[in-house]
Amino acid sequence: MVVLKCPICDADFDETEKLVDEDQIDLSDEDLAAFAEPEVKGAVETKAEAKVEPEPEPEPEPEPEPEPEPEPELELGTELNQDKTFETYKVNEKNKILATIAKGIAKAPGSEFKLLYIFGAKGLGRTHLLNAIGNEIQENNPDIKVVFTPTFQFISEIDRAQELNKLEEFEKFYNSTDVLLLDDLHEFPKKKAYQDVFFKIFDNLMVNNKQIILTADRALDEIKNLNKNSVKNIISKCGLTINLFESSIEIMNT
Repeated sequence: MVVLKCPICDADFDETEKLVDEDQIDLSDEDLAAFAEPEVKGAVETKAEAKVEPEPEPEPEPEPEPEPEPEPELELGTELNQDKTFETYKVNEKNKILATIAKGIAKAPGSEFKLLYIFGAKGLGRTHLLNAIGNEIQENNPDIKVVFTPTFQFISEIDRAQELNKLEEFEKFYNSTDVLLLDDLHEFPKKKAYQDVFFKIFDNLMVNNKQIILTADRALDEIKNLNKNSVKNIISKCGLTINLFESSIEIMNT
């Protein structure tokens, strides 16, 4: 219960009002004015304006989980040089028969001479002839899988495949090849592990009557980095050797 006090005599408001009515209190005009509108100190508490609670800020959207990095791809093989064809191969009296034989192999890969070995010094056109055979095969048989690779790249691919734990993918790619064109066999390293990988693929392609063409800057038996068993393996399966040094051919095993 709230008790109102008189601002003049500090008596209860109702009691003071009674005394005034009975003329027991002599009030001046100022007192009467003050009495007419008594000041109530701390008697009535006004309700504070209701606080408007701010709307809660929306929760930040969770950051999207980072996409997993794509698995590194294993790039295998090299594009054939489309400018190196039989039409652009420089034919002369000495190499005319070689070019004719190479073109015949390109028309029927994997048939009579499944393994062709071409050797000659740099500048005699062995890489050109290799690309020309590959381009001719693809032009005549677009569905045939032709893989061209220099030896140094083949070795780099083995290293990369082992680094990515994808050696099985590497072997599957080369084992599914219809025509394998390997340039610069003389650059093959001595490391047995590399030779094991290559000759595993080599033997598989031979068994499945695929075409392999190898080039080097010297005769097979002069490639010192290849172990003797590897050289014997190639020679035993080689159907034809083209010697660009002498512009000659040697028919071996058919």
